[in-house]
Amino acid sequence: MPTIDRAVVTGAFSYTGGHIARLLLDQGVAVTTLSRHPDLRDEFAGAVATASFDFDNPGELRRTMERASVFCNTKAFAFLALSDIN
Repeated sequence: MPTIDRAVVTGAFSYTGGHIARLLLDQGVAVTTLSRHPDLRDEFAGAVATASFDFDNPGELRRTMERASVFCNTKAFAFLALSDIN
């Protein structure tokens, strides 16, 4: 089985993502969370790195993801055009 050395977890400072992050950290995996709110309370005392979750900056997202062995997405995203909302 391949070794997981670095993971990106969306929502690591929230409920589901936090449980995933804790399991990974306990296995010695470096964890980065993607966040639109980097000022949220960090339950991991700095053990989880924070990267900006900003679709307007695809280069930063790409760099964060390129370093990851695993990506855990705990957030659901829906994209609607304003014309789709009546």
